[in-house]
Amino acid sequence: MKKLLSLGLLIAAPVSFANVWDKVETSADFRYRLENSKDDFSDKSRNRQRIRARAGLKYQVDEVTSINLRLATAGGATSTNDTLGDSDGAAGAVFFDRAYVAHKIGDLTLNMGRIKNMFVRAGKNQMIWDSDLNFEGIHAGYQYGGAYVNLGSFWVEEDKTGNDDVTIASSQLGYKGKASGVKYNVGVSNYNYRHAKSAGFTSADGDGSTLTGEGMNILETYLEVAFDLGVPVKVFASAITNSEADEDNKGNIVGVELGKTEKKGSWKVGINQRTVELNAVEARFIDGDFAGKRTDNSGTVVYGKYMATDNAYLSMGLFNNTVNADEKYDPTKEAEDYSKLQVDYGIKF
Repeated sequence: MKKLLSLGLLIAAPVSFANVWDKVETSADFRYRLENSKDDFSDKSRNRQRIRARAGLKYQVDEVTSINLRLATAGGATSTNDTLGDSDGAAGAVFFDRAYVAHKIGDLTLNMGRIKNMFVRAGKNQMIWDSDLNFEGIHAGYQYGGAYVNLGSFWVEEDKTGNDDVTIASSQLGYKGKASGVKYNVGVSNYNYRHAKSAGFTSADGDGSTLTGEGMNILETYLEVAFDLGVPVKVFASAITNSEADEDNKGNIVGVELGKTEKKGSWKVGINQRTVELNAVEARFIDGDFAGKRTDNSGTVVYGKYMATDNAYLSMGLFNNTVNADEKYDPTKEAEDYSKLQVDYGIKF
């Protein structure tokens, strides 16, 4: 009997293990970047080579629940780039940039943990949130036909005294539709920081060393339209106002993109222009490449991407920006140029 039981366990074990892997979805990507930046405002020029590696896993527990994990290089809130030669040859850090549980019941979705940004960003723009940023907290989303709602409560900075925890209450209401061959997505978002001003959190640069002294309650309106003119075309715009600041509190971005990258030989090119006043956004979470991650900026980004194979691509980005545009970031200095060129090779599978 014992021999039969042992044999049964040996036979059953691989079957059970296989059933587990049937519920697993994996993903991974790698990027090698050549980068040159010139910052006249800080009188700096820099050449870097950087890598980014990410590996994700989704386990579908049942019809409703999934667990989502992703490992990534580096460890910054708005970057998963690891700069070569930056650690004296030591291995770069790897961390969980995403770790959350998701529940999906019909048209209702609930996410808890360190989650990807579930809020719509017209044209995937980074005026408010860098594309690498993941939120920490709870998100709920609901869709009814073309209408959708996103709600979130996210941690920014936990205060050990329990008095000045910095959090963000987020909400978004939008509608996606199609008319006469034109797809559109229009909506309004609100990102309200709690205790940011009293905690001295709101800043005008990415490292928080230059504080705005203002609170942060961002109202955004956005629009994205897509149509086909023999080639896919996407046009988008977003405008923001920080109601907690009395002046220098606005920002806007407009852009257009041609093409779409899917299979080998496909391509896209785009350009966008943005202006962000000093007190418009919290700089620690904005685009890590535009204007040196500082507010009081303006300028353009030109970019392109080509799929060399179904999985590998070549891309470039050219930033032509102005720092201290209204001479509010540093009133003792004049506006200066900021430029950056990025050339990437990447592969995803």
